[in-house]
Amino acid sequence: MADGSKKRMIIGVVAAQVADIEQRRILQGIIEQSQIHNCDVAVFSNVYNPNESPELFIAENKIYELVLSNELDGIILISEAFINNQLRDNIKSKLMKLKNIPIIIIGTLLDDFSSDNVFFINTNDDEDIESVTDHLIDVHGFDNIDIITGYEQLEASHIRVDGYRRSLEKHGISYNPDKVYYGNFWMNSGEELAQKYLNHKIPMPQAVVCTNDYMAFGIIDELIDNNVRVPEDITVVGYEYVHERMYHHPILTTYQRNRKAVGQEAVRLLWSKLTKKKYSGKYSLDGNIVYGNSCLCGISSDNFKQELKTVRTEQIYTSMNLFSQLETKLTECRSIHDFINVIRNFTYLIRNVKEVYFCLFENWYKSFSHYEFVNCYKIIDYNDNVNNNMLINPLGFSKIFSCSDVPLVYYFNPLFFSDRMLGYIILQYDSPDTYDHVFRNWLKSVSNALEFLRMKNDIQYLMQYKNMSEHYDTVTGLYNNVGFESALNFAASMPQTKQDVIVMILETQLFSPKFQLDMQENKIANIKAVADAVNKLSANDKGFCARINESTFAFAEFGSFQQEHFKLLSDKLETALLRKSGYIEEFGIDSYVISCELTERDSFSFKRIMSSLAKSNEKKIHLLAEVRSQRHFDAILKFRSNFYANPLMPDNKEQLCKCLDFSPGYFRNIYKKYFGVSYNQDRILCRIFLAKSLLCSTSLSVTGIAEQCGYKDEKYFMRIFQQNTGMTPTAYREKMNVF
Repeated sequence: MADGSKKRMIIGVVAAQVADIEQRRILQGIIEQSQIHNCDVAVFSNVYNPNESPELFIAENKIYELVLSNELDGIILISEAFINNQLRDNIKSKLMKLKNIPIIIIGTLLDDFSSDNVFFINTNDDEDIESVTDHLIDVHGFDNIDIITGYEQLEASHIRVDGYRRSLEKHGISYNPDKVYYGNFWMNSGEELAQKYLNHKIPMPQAVVCTNDYMAFGIIDELIDNNVRVPEDITVVGYEYVHERMYHHPILTTYQRNRKAVGQEAVRLLWSKLTKKKYSGKYSLDGNIVYGNSCLCGISSDNFKQELKTVRTEQIYTSMNLFSQLETKLTECRSIHDFINVIRNFTYLIRNVKEVYFCLFENWYKSFSHYEFVNCYKIIDYNDNVNNNMLINPLGFSKIFSCSDVPLVYYFNPLFFSDRMLGYIILQYDSPDTYDHVFRNWLKSVSNALEFLRMKNDIQYLMQYKNMSEHYDTVTGLYNNVGFESALNFAASMPQTKQDVIVMILETQLFSPKFQLDMQENKIANIKAVADAVNKLSANDKGFCARINESTFAFAEFGSFQQEHFKLLSDKLETALLRKSGYIEEFGIDSYVISCELTERDSFSFKRIMSSLAKSNEKKIHLLAEVRSQRHFDAILKFRSNFYANPLMPDNKEQLCKCLDFSPGYFRNIYKKYFGVSYNQDRILCRIFLAKSLLCSTSLSVTGIAEQCGYKDEKYFMRIFQQNTGMTPTAYREKMNVF
């Protein structure tokens, strides 16, 4: 949900490896046209984009979760950028959830992705390749022409062959499918085709049409190395114009698609859908041949000079990154404060960037898969205080965008290590520009150094506790049952210990299915999440926290307690637990029970009090089990758990009623029967729990917390909070700070 500070419409762009030249050209058009319409642009992209299984890059590709933000007013998908079918399908499944905003697809249309809000635009690759083939026939007089295209499973590969075929047939030349070769859009497939010519496995033609430049480079390099003259013995032409021709001899003749115009048209089409105005194409999408020496036409010196300038700039930044001390300085860091200051000193390595935001998940150093908040540090334009960061919802990035009075472009790039996403880097540009591939090394250095920083802190922790493992749970670091009993008995025996002791037992993972091996990683993450919630009870080390067994946790505290202490203690634990969205989504909101007991120190018996609390929890579990047996309970519970895990999600009870064939009145009655609270009141309570969590765990102002909880009116929020807790937000924070 937007935090109320959104200044402009935001256009989301979903792409892959945007440092590639084709994506950069499209983005130039998108950015220019978006700024004309006073729109910000948010570009979501991975860094690595291989054809391998996306499981190898699962953490990196979590960056695409951000496209689900309801702060986006429209989305442009550069579908041709995704060469892996599984990743493309994953992106499609996310976008299919977005029914209320227009989506423009650039490139190949995705299978089974048609909806009233989805539109398609592209240059015609077949017409481009037809023009290239026409050139070989009309200008050079060839009639024996081969073609090498991309992966056989890609639609784009076949579309380009269609253009080649059409050119041949309109010139009266027979189309021969044996002269069509499939590659992988990389140089090695061009080299392999050249070897077949050299080894006489297939006859060498007069010319080869390559449907991208890299395959053409592979053919030219291999032929020249084996003393075959290009273009005298064979002509080679490319496609896409990747600005790397000067690395190969002779200079390639290629075709430049008008990708900038496609980007401009995509925004114009999107804008027409947002404003309900009629759309009519404005820009010509035709490209042009860029002449080189791989055909007899000869190179254009103006084009070549511009390419040399671009390459020289990239070489300068490559050299600066190669010889910088970034990695060394980062590995010396001992805190996030140090880490951010080092990044600040090395942002000059990112070409032409205006601002950098370093965004870390609050629990980046843990193995959780659910993230509640993101700490965003402004790197370049700062006021000498690293703690002046912004705390935002992971999908609430308009708070960052609102810092500027003019529309800008923001590139979201993943910070990740192995299978863990740590956060993201946002690069801000004030011109239609993109970063280049050199940035990949900068990002890799930062991500690896973050993991190293985490490991250093873990090692310090392990060194402190290496001789105490028999008393500690290995998964959570809390006391185990033996350690908990020993610690409490020892504390109770000390003469300075105060008179009373509170013991609390939390039973979790109720009604969950039996253990499955493939769920082990999730289960460990959820155990750690619960442990973190229990640990919040022990502020300033005044209490004892434990994991008694696989699903049972405990807390104890000695002192002199007032009557309200029980309630506040339970409330703090439940508040922390309900904010563990991964646990709630996995097990449900009725998957735990809490029991407390107070006893005097002199009569304290560990076994007696633990037995009494276990019986109390058993009774509560039995009552829960009876309710769970009711018809439709599972569906309504899942619905309830979902909005407790996501308090700001829209109200969609009508959809649930429709699925269950309930009337609104029947739904209200059965909801209160099952959970003891009305539906409307429960929706308020889930936001109040979010507010309590923020009051206990952050330094946000009451105004900021009201905004995070979806309340634009601070006074209204304070009134609702007091009605449901009996105290103001400030008083609640003060009370909780005593724990």
